[in-house]
Amino acid sequence: MIAALAVIAALSFADSAALSVTFTATGGTVTARGLYTAGGTAGAFRVIVTYGTIADTSVVRVGSVGPPASTAPPTSAAPAPAPTRASAGARAAAGVPFGVFNVMPGAVTMPFDLSVVAGDPGALLGQLATAQANGTRVVVNFAGGKYSRNYGIDGYFSFDVWKSRVDRFRGVDLAPYIADGTLFANYLIDEPHHGASWGGRAVAFETLERMAQYSKSIWPGLMTITRTRVSWLHRAPFRWEHLDAGWAQYAVVRGEIQKYRAVEVAAAKASGLGLLFGLNSTNGGAVVSGCHPGSREGECAMTAEELLRFGRVLAADPSSCGLTFWQYDAAYFGRDDIRASLAELAALNRVHAPTDCRGG
Repeated sequence: MIAALAVIAALSFADSAALSVTFTATGGTVTARGLYTAGGTAGAFRVIVTYGTIADTSVVRVGSVGPPASTAPPTSAAPAPAPTRASAGARAAAGVPFGVFNVMPGAVTMPFDLSVVAGDPGALLGQLATAQANGTRVVVNFAGGKYSRNYGIDGYFSFDVWKSRVDRFRGVDLAPYIADGTLFANYLIDEPHHGASWGGRAVAFETLERMAQYSKSIWPGLMTITRTRVSWLHRAPFRWEHLDAGWAQYAVVRGEIQKYRAVEVAAAKASGLGLLFGLNSTNGGAVVSGCHPGSREGECAMTAEELLRFGRVLAADPSSCGLTFWQYDAAYFGRDDIRASLAELAALNRVHAPTDCRGG
C-alpha cells in the first residue's frame, strides 16, 4: 500500500499555515513529502509529523493480502456485525481530565489525557479519531485564531464574525465524538473579561450566553465553556442557562491559592456553573532571579514546587472537573522535576471523583 499524506498545521490558536515538517513512520517508510509505503506486515501503524517541538500523529491501517479467491460456490454465513466506534480509552475513563494547551491530540502523552486546540474544519475529524483511539479528550475552540479574527469592523468582539467562524463546522459530523466524550467541550472564547483583548471592551454577559445558546443549537450535547473566572461570570444579572462552565486559571499574581479556590468554588455553587481549574505554568510563577523564563519578558514559569503546591490545592476540591496547564513547552515539561510534579498531580486527578463540568 502507498498513501500520500497531507499536512494541515494549526499551532496554538493561530490560523493554519504551510510549514516545513519532518515525517517519521512505523511499519513502513515515508518520504520527506509524506508518501508512505507499507512494509510486509499487516496492522495499524503511525505516521508522525513533527514541527519544532510540536508533533501530531496519523494512524495508517494496512490489511493483509489474502489467498486467491475460491471458485467454489459460496456458503451461507451469518452477516458480519456492523462496525462500531470504539469508546474512549482508559485514560479518559477515570477521574477528571488532566490537560495541556497547544499540543495536537495525536501528540498528547501521559500524564496528560486532554488536549486544548483551535479548530480546523479540514483536520478536526482526523484529530478526533486519533484522540478517540488514544483515549484522549479534546476541547476545541471552534472560532479559533487570534483574538482579532473575531473582531467586527468597529474593532470590538463581533458575535456575527464569531458565528461565521463556528459555522465552518456545520458540515462536520461530530456527533459520535460528542456522544462518547472524546469531544469534551466547545471553548467558546478566551478571556471575555479582558477588555484589552477585545479592542478595549469586555464581551457582554448577554453575548456570552447567546454564544452558548448558538453552540447548543448546533451541538445540543456538547458542553460550553469559556476561559474566565467563575467569580466574574457570577456577576451576570441573570441565571446562566446555556453556558455550562467557567475556567479559572491560577497565577501567583492572583493571590493566596486557598483563598482563590474558595472564591471560585463559592461562585460556581451560587451560579450553577461547572468549574474547570487551570494553572498558568508558563507565566504564572513568582518572579525571581534565575527562574525559567516565561513567554513574556519579566515573567517566570512556575517552579516544580509551585506546580505541585498549587495543583494539589486545586485538584483536591470536589467541585473541580479537571485541571489544565497553559501552555506546552518542550524544554519546561521535559525537566525531571517538572515531570515528577505533573505525575503526582495526574495521579490525584485520576482518583478524583468524576465531576460533571455542567454544574447544576
